[in-house]
Amino acid sequence: MKKVIISGAAGFIGQALAKTLLADGVEVYGLCATPEKLGELRSNPNFHLIQVEFQAYEQLAQKVTERDFDVFFHLAWQGYGKATNDYRVQLPNIKYACDAAYAAIELRCKRYVFADSSHEYLKSPDTSGIVRECSIYGTAKKAARQMSQVILHNGGVEFVGVLFTNIFGVGDHSNRSTNVMLRKLMSGQDLDLIKGENLYDWTYIDDCIGGVIAAAQLGKSHTIYYVGSRQLRPFYEIITEMRDAIRPAAKLNFGTYQDNTFIDYRDIDTYALYSDTGYLPSAIFKESIEKTADWLKKMQE
Repeated sequence: MKKVIISGAAGFIGQALAKTLLADGVEVYGLCATPEKLGELRSNPNFHLIQVEFQAYEQLAQKVTERDFDVFFHLAWQGYGKATNDYRVQLPNIKYACDAAYAAIELRCKRYVFADSSHEYLKSPDTSGIVRECSIYGTAKKAARQMSQVILHNGGVEFVGVLFTNIFGVGDHSNRSTNVMLRKLMSGQDLDLIKGENLYDWTYIDDCIGGVIAAAQLGKSHTIYYVGSRQLRPFYEIITEMRDAIRPAAKLNFGTYQDNTFIDYRDIDTYALYSDTGYLPSAIFKESIEKTADWLKKMQE
């Protein structure tokens, strides 16, 4: 890759991706509505800010003067946390992804990489015990992915999907559950938790970025790649290891909260990325947790 576009460049994954690519000499055009969040990226001569709101993605091809990009990374998405299951918030994201896909065609991008979510496979049983998908956010991701694929196929641009689970690490300023739990442990609090018997996967940001780049460069067109640590474990095992690394004396109150949702990993090919690109994650969980905790502590000082 020599020249790319990243939507959501000010986000956790977007910034990490941009920094890695810039360090490799790639010219990066970053789409962002909040330039003040970009930090040191703005001082890099190979980073070009395109300040644009979601609603203006329809005019994206007019706002970007360059053409012939290697990859368009579409990471931008609105509505996390409490808005995850608000269809009024999630629906516009489908249009924005399609607008970005049309822009990728006009900008003569060779490949479009779409950031999908494991919430597409989030399931729960209903009152009669029938298990079905249960995430509005995941359904919106699926619709955006499928419509983008059609648009790009018709426009002659290759499509690659990257599927994320729980990405954590240095640089995440959000209040995602990982950071919330780490901050509580660091402040001496115990944790009230779900029972935690379902499988989870926590992926350090460095492994995430490595996987995304591998998929962008070597992945097969119209393939969805799971970008994760592939160390699927029950939630309680992950949290116990995190507790032991940060504050071994903390009490973990598993079963305090009810949680009948789970990611159905039977529907996800966790080996495709390695099979097609040779990429394997290398971060050690305990070390990754400790690095993240040290960074969070510095942010609080």
